[in-house]
Amino acid sequence: KKIKNLVLSYWLYIIPHHLVSRFTYILTRTHHPLTGFLIRLYIKIFKINMEECIETDINKYNTFCDFFTRKLKSNVHRIDNSKKAVVSSCDGRILQFGEIKQESILQIKGKTTKINELLCFDKDVINSYQEGSFITIYLSPKDYHRVHIPFNGKLMKTLHVPGRLFSVSDHAVESIPNLYSRNERLVCHFKSDQIYFSVILVGAINVSSIETH
Repeated sequence: KKIKNLVLSYWLYIIPHHLVSRFTYILTRTHHPLTGFLIRLYIKIFKINMEECIETDINKYNTFCDFFTRKLKSNVHRIDNSKKAVVSSCDGRILQFGEIKQESILQIKGKTTKINELLCFDKDVINSYQEGSFITIYLSPKDYHRVHIPFNGKLMKTLHVPGRLFSVSDHAVESIPNLYSRNERLVCHFKSDQIYFSVILVGAINVSSIETH
């Protein structure tokens, strides 16, 4: 399996990440004759449940990006509104979670990533997480691609970090060292009373455009 993952990941070093992603950006943000076909094909391949979406009519999506960032109905997920609750910031699969040890988080079993690299050596932020915790959530192609704040707080700082656009699929995470700190990302740093937390949105090939509201 390890050799297979290396083979699947090797080509990622060769291809021009940003050029490929730029082509995808234009294709998915332009209305053209193939828009409806691409949306229907995507729904079929990834088994998207359109009944969960606010807009169920495929023809109402002007571009593929409109569909990709579709909104869900309010009753799809139950949200814990209690004061001390921390909720999931996105609709994905948990890959890793735990304590930050030796100023590192677990990327995958046996491999760690330094938080100072992940946070682009921002000392103000790093010092807040010396004894903190982390959770890594993977958004698959079928998932709802909107990210929310997981806890009540005030946005203190955002930091855009340029980088590569490696895939963040399982085989790439296992094979490419420090993948999260090598990819382009957006760090959003929050504060709630004396609690500090950050939401880090890591880009990937073909999914490299992050828009905040």
